[in-house]
Amino acid sequence: MQTKILPSRQALVDRVELQFAYGNNFICLISEVGLGKSYLAETFISEKFTEHNKAYVKATRSAQDRHLIGQVIEQSFSNPLIDYDLTIVENFIGLTGESIEPLLIVIDDAHFISDDFANELFQLTESYQGQIRILLTSTRQLPVADAINMHIEALDQIESLTLMKMYFSDLPSVDEPIFKAFIEASNGNPQLLLAWKKDNSEVQVAIQKRSRQYRVYLLLISILILIGLLTSLAWYFFDKKNIQAASVGNPPTTAIAIEDVSLSKPVDLTAKPDKTSGQPEQQPEQQPEQQPEQQPEQQPEQQPEQQPEQQPEQQPEQQPKSLTGNEWFIAQPANYFTIQLMVVRDLEVISQTVENLNLDNTHIFEIKSNQASLHGLTYGLYSSMAKAQKARVELPATLLNQGAFVKSVGKIQQQIQANN
Repeated sequence: MQTKILPSRQALVDRVELQFAYGNNFICLISEVGLGKSYLAETFISEKFTEHNKAYVKATRSAQDRHLIGQVIEQSFSNPLIDYDLTIVENFIGLTGESIEPLLIVIDDAHFISDDFANELFQLTESYQGQIRILLTSTRQLPVADAINMHIEALDQIESLTLMKMYFSDLPSVDEPIFKAFIEASNGNPQLLLAWKKDNSEVQVAIQKRSRQYRVYLLLISILILIGLLTSLAWYFFDKKNIQAASVGNPPTTAIAIEDVSLSKPVDLTAKPDKTSGQPEQQPEQQPEQQPEQQPEQQPEQQPEQQPEQQPEQQPEQQPKSLTGNEWFIAQPANYFTIQLMVVRDLEVISQTVENLNLDNTHIFEIKSNQASLHGLTYGLYSSMAKAQKARVELPATLLNQGAFVKSVGKIQQQIQANN
């Protein structure tokens, strides 16, 4: 149990817990280096969701994705058999038995993981049959469209002093110049604030040394400027003296009268200029023939992308045609899978997508999030994830680029029941 935490930081930990309670199972804490995101992640995993199986992994620049997958699986299951040729989603499906335990996974410094691994982690929150929550910390925003990003701000001056008083019992006065300069230079960064020494001797020595260096630099600069001025004055008086001496010793040059100059060759003003002279012969400007304005080539009307070659697998049971929307999803087997194409607020976007791509066998579900209705569009129904993954890669490139992914029917049923 970590006790030394600011009230504002503890409130942020509680907000993360509240977001998970709302059904947002993929959250990323984002901040600059030193603002305490790792400390918040450690506090969260030690205090919250005590009934969950927990996994804590710290990513590094040299760690590969497969190494991180092994760590997550080893901490989430007891004596698991890991297949490193499979994704983390496929490994979890193979290791999940009849007893599905709730999981809490924390990955610190997630800015070192690849973008593909980040998206696989998000798919895991959608396909895992039980309750799973994933918390990441990063210095950048990860390329996961539906992730909840929570930014950590620097501490203000009051919080900075409060944090230091939690760790140091003999701090100097706030108005003490050295201590005040230290607080201002830290810019609310907890890592820098906690670098303060109790006796402050090292800080004082460093500041005094830097002050002496500044004085030496200023003295050297002043000396260089003075030398430059003296050198300029010396050259000025030396050049003036030489000019005066030259004007006394040398008489002025006699000007030559224009009449004394004879032309060795008469000049014919009517002659044409020589073509070999420096100036090229000026040609009359030719007006270019006006070309007809080039019309852009008529582009053929863009055809909608080719429909998937393979039609989705036939539904396991023929449902009455009257079942649509949420009722249709509730009636399907929870262990089946579908392909989620998008989640939007405006149904018109879904209608245009279905019409433009000539999609069939699509279904729409509705959930409510923060007093607003969200509409999800899915494609097909499959008895296994492998079949759903095979059908997904055959979708049009437009849908793949928008992030279409395989999702379990049971997960959609949970969202419908929890948010409606």
